[in-house]
Amino acid sequence: MTPHQFTGWGNKAHLKTGVILERIVSWEFISSLGHVGTLIHMDDGSELLVGDMPNQVEHIIAKHGNKQTGAAA
Repeated sequence: MTPHQFTGWGNKAHLKTGVILERIVSWEFISSLGHVGTLIHMDDGSELLVGDMPNQVEHIIAKHGNKQTGAAA
């Protein structure tokens, strides 16, 4: 299992959000109330908002070799 800390979402951008990369199923761009980032879909059906952009999320997953994950964006 590969843990990673993504930037927090919106006005909580200063906080980090920990994720196990192998549990990510897909991700997509999100924009709301002037905040942009990525909505990450997890294997248990939950969703997570992070401040990192989708291309950053994809790069992190590719760098750590998570071959089970596919992009929605």
